[in-house]
Amino acid sequence: MKFDNNKKIILVIFVFITILFYFSYAVYALNQSSIYLENGLLENIQVITLFLACVSFIFPVFSQSRSDKLMLMFFSFLCFSFILREVDVEEIDIAYFLIFIGHGIGRNIMLIIGFSSMTLYAIFHFEYYRKLVKVFFHLGAVKLLYRQLFYSM
Repeated sequence: MKFDNNKKIILVIFVFITILFYFSYAVYALNQSSIYLENGLLENIQVITLFLACVSFIFPVFSQSRSDKLMLMFFSFLCFSFILREVDVEEIDIAYFLIFIGHGIGRNIMLIIGFSSMTLYAIFHFEYYRKLVKVFFHLGAVKLLYRQLFYSM
């Protein structure tokens, strides 16, 4: 059986809606608080989703010749920072060095260095990114105006 893109999208949406309904039923009807506890099922699914998003953003940076690599790296690093925030590495039995860079001051220093280096790169290539940001906000403004005009009726 061959899936085209529309069927894949519908299947993914169906799976997410099914998981959402299951979690809602389990928490509210069955009173299973273990789903939303720290390091529980919901948090682990969130980390997996963030990891897939991180990989999805970083993969084109290395595999394709693109002009928007900095934006992709930024969003990938942003997902990575959310993963570090969600995973309690100090409770995992790993090397101290990994605990240091994944928790507390080590994590903060790593994130500051990463986001600062991307900001400096964008500043040094200011003219190029100024045009991209202008287009980005222009398109965003057009979408907001469209939504305001047609969805408020």
